[in-house]
Amino acid sequence: MTAVFTQIILRNLHRMSSNISSFSSGIRRMARGLTITSLVIAVLLLLIFGLDLATGMPFKKQSVPLDIVFVLCSFGLALLGWTTWRELE
Repeated sequence: MTAVFTQIILRNLHRMSSNISSFSSGIRRMARGLTITSLVIAVLLLLIFGLDLATGMPFKKQSVPLDIVFVLCSFGLALLGWTTWRELE
């Protein structure tokens, strides 16, 4: 009786492992896409708020402390995206 249950469990585990391997390429592709998206957003934030901090162009320096915080956050987001990208390779 237990041998039958063991065979059923092993068969189901084999099916699950084959399904996981077929999904891993799609999941990896999605993770890379999201990582690239985070890097692009970090660069855009750095450009927008760095320009505002330096020249006052987009927002006319409405809030300098907020510009500094957004520049720091963009560096943090870029760091997280970069380390995730390195992990995915």
